[in-house]
Amino acid sequence: MNDEKCSVETEAENLYLKGAELERNNNYYDAIRYYRKALQLVPDIENKVVKSSSFKDGNKYIENDQENQYTDHETDENSDEEDVYDGSEPLEDRFNRLVGKFSKICTPNKPQKTLHIADLPPEVIMYILRWVVSDELDLRSLEQCSLISRGFYLCARDSCLWKSACIRMWKNEQIIRSLNYDSWRDMYINHPRIGTNGCYIGETKYYRQGERSFQDQNYRPFHLVVYYRYLRFFADGTVLMVNSTEVPNVIVGQLRNKSAKNGALFRGCYNIVDDFIYLTFKVKRTHQNLNLKKKFINLVYNMQFQIKKYRKYNSKLIWQKYTWSCPDETSYEEDFEIQESTFPPLKFSRVKSYTMESEGPLP
Repeated sequence: MNDEKCSVETEAENLYLKGAELERNNNYYDAIRYYRKALQLVPDIENKVVKSSSFKDGNKYIENDQENQYTDHETDENSDEEDVYDGSEPLEDRFNRLVGKFSKICTPNKPQKTLHIADLPPEVIMYILRWVVSDELDLRSLEQCSLISRGFYLCARDSCLWKSACIRMWKNEQIIRSLNYDSWRDMYINHPRIGTNGCYIGETKYYRQGERSFQDQNYRPFHLVVYYRYLRFFADGTVLMVNSTEVPNVIVGQLRNKSAKNGALFRGCYNIVDDFIYLTFKVKRTHQNLNLKKKFINLVYNMQFQIKKYRKYNSKLIWQKYTWSCPDETSYEEDFEIQESTFPPLKFSRVKSYTMESEGPLP
């Protein structure tokens, strides 16, 4: 029994000393894991180890290391900066090698008495980044976070984040896996998709002939009619559409939330298949028959667009098909004739106010 007890204490002491070594290297997360295992074997292991000479010698090093933690990091970082990046090594591999020396995502420029973000566990950092991306897929903000430091660059390249974003965008995981891309991030950037941090706007212009003047029958005016079509997509599959003569500065702010209120607003759903996107809007309209009685009828509008690159981005929607039907009236259906003059392409415009707040983290 004594031999078994000694072996347990020896194992607990080794685990505790391993945790102390990791703590000296500023790897607090792994150090806590070893401390916890040691305490599970021998709850009083801390007092026993502190009395030993090996820990006292190491404790002196800890105090000296805490006093010089900032100067050490600054010296190492300056030496790394002298290592000029020549492009032969992948940037992500190089950052993995350099960040591995510090075991932190970043280091403070000045000594701080409060907890620094670099002291947070990796799980907490990744959860914060999921709030940065949010459930509306603000990957642009994630890319901006990658500019903070090498550690944040690696966190922003985490494959789990980009995989969740791809599933959120295209919904069907089986179809996603069938696509051939080098990484989840590569797929999200290069595969045809829609933008959720802005609005698609199409401007339509045409001339309408006016009425003759009763004073001068030889004069007949022509009017230039300009109106806009707005499409606002949300990551959960909801889409809003507005046809209005108001300029974009007036309308885009009203489409920030799914609960937007506008008399000309249509609310529907969408689905992405390859480089095509399909929209469906169901609308109720009042109809007056010959007996002057009003009743509600259901109208269904179906639209098909092709996602095209515009200025190196997936930011242009080309009309392919537009139909409307009335299921209540013997399934009547009619197709619109698609012409570029009457149905011009819709171009994407980023709206900063759409991503100022996050209502939920990336699922």
